[in-house]
Amino acid sequence: MKYKNQYRGGKGIKSFQDIINTKVGKLTIIEFSYSEPNLRGIGNHHYYICQCDCGNQCIIKRKSLLKKEINSCGCIRKETSS
Repeated sequence: MKYKNQYRGGKGIKSFQDIINTKVGKLTIIEFSYSEPNLRGIGNHHYYICQCDCGNQCIIKRKSLLKKEINSCGCIRKETSS
C-alpha cells in the first residue's frame, strides 16, 4: 500500500492537510510549509505556516502543534513578562 503525501503517526494514517484550518491556542494553521529529514535519518519533520491572533505569522513543527506544546507566536510570553 502506498501513502502519497501521508505519514504514519500515532493513531493511523494522517494526511498533511488534515490539520489545515484548525486552531491550537492562539494559532490558526494556514498551510503546509515544508519537510526536512530528522537527525537520525528516519522520517521527516513537517512544518506549517500558522497565523496568530495577534497578527503575526510563524512556521511551527507539526509535532509541536499536535502535542499543543506551542500555543502562540511568542506573544503570550511577552504579555505575561510585562
